[in-house]
Amino acid sequence: MENFFLNYSDTTFPLLAAILLIVYIRKWQPGAGWLLAYSLVSFLLMGYGNLLADQGLHNLYIYHLFTMLEAILVLHLINTLSPEKYKYINVVLSLFLCFTVLNLIFWEPLFTSFNSNAAGVLNLICTVFCFRYFIRLAKDDNILHFQKLAGFWIVSGFLFYSVVSVLTLSAYKYRELLPESDAIISWKIQQVANMIRFVLIYVGVIWCYRPDSSSGLYLSDRQR
Repeated sequence: MENFFLNYSDTTFPLLAAILLIVYIRKWQPGAGWLLAYSLVSFLLMGYGNLLADQGLHNLYIYHLFTMLEAILVLHLINTLSPEKYKYINVVLSLFLCFTVLNLIFWEPLFTSFNSNAAGVLNLICTVFCFRYFIRLAKDDNILHFQKLAGFWIVSGFLFYSVVSVLTLSAYKYRELLPESDAIISWKIQQVANMIRFVLIYVGVIWCYRPDSSSGLYLSDRQR
């Protein structure tokens, strides 16, 4: 049961996030569209990847595709939630996508390697965007009621996951230097970090997007 819970957490947790968004949102809020798209893409691609793995089929290309889509969705999500948008986000995305192509050509082929390089770089970029969000939030009047901001909870989840993933992906990339038991533990840590990320997203959705709450108004007054 424990293995099932961990193995499919990257599928079930995004699905629950999508369901909560659909159930709780009555008036569309900033970032909700990006978050819903990310949750659905995560559910579909990770679910398909798990299905291939269960059948003993290659699924490494799924992770390459997911990382490229994740970059677009997550960076736009964080930027939309930020009190001050970063105007060069498309430049950052273009450079990252160029890097993923070079990574496929020279270092981690599409069908034979896990995309630890691209995923690691993306997590570093996400960490920078998350820190930028909190720095901008600290200068915004909304910091006085940060606990009612959907962005605070959602970005906190992505920051936690990104920092943990940088470490766990490094362990995976150099897993031949580690005992097999340590490699398995690092994978479990990443899965748990992913679950914590979505739990924080749930808090943001339930606490700030619920129909009977005015707290959704606090997402960012400057965005209106």
